[in-house]
Parts: sequence; structure tokens; C-alpha cells
Amino acid sequence: MASVLQEAVDSARATLLNDAGGTYALRYVFDASFEDGVLWLLLNTTEYGPAVLVAVDSSGRTKRRLRFPDVIGARAFAIDRGNRMAYFAILSAASVVRSSLPRGAID
Repeated sequence: MASVLQEAVDSARATLLNDAGGTYALRYVFDASFEDGVLWLLLNTTEYGPAVLVAVDSSGRTKRRLRFPDVIGARAFAIDRGNRMAYFAILSAASVVRSSLPRGAID
């Protein structure tokens, strides 16, 4: 879990350094889901950043980090294991975006 939090802090610091005039959220995780012993986290990558899902196992180690460059502004998610799909809620656009999960992402 520490590595996930460190990744979020590093991302936030990079954002702060790149945009010194803005205001910043200190919320690093927008949504979470626990399925089959894996904690899935949707990281805060800013309003204009791609969706990033991180899977953390029961020992706190990052199992997977998935980046969805075509999904911008996601604030919530759901995983459909049977169809290997991730659904992201884009609140600012009042929409849901579907994206395929890569092979092995949920095994």
C-alpha cells in the first residue's frame, strides 16, 4: 500500500510543479473496489489526466497498474470480470465509458 500512496504523492507533486497557479485536490484515490482479495483503486490523475487503476494484493503490494489514456476525468469505476471490461463514470460529462481490460489484468 505504501508504494501506491507514494505513487499518488509523486503524481501530485509533479502536477504542483507543472502548474504553480492552480488549486489542488489532496484526494489521491477517487474510488475503490474490493474483489476476490484484490483492492482496486482509481487514482486521482487530475481532471484532464487518463484514468489509472491500481490493483493491490492483501500484503499491500501493487499487482497491476493499468492506464486508460482514452478515459479522461473518471471519478468512479466498476469492473465486469466476466466480460473483462472496466466502466468509468465521467461525472463532468454525465456519461459512462467502457474500456476493455488487457488479458491477465484480472487473473
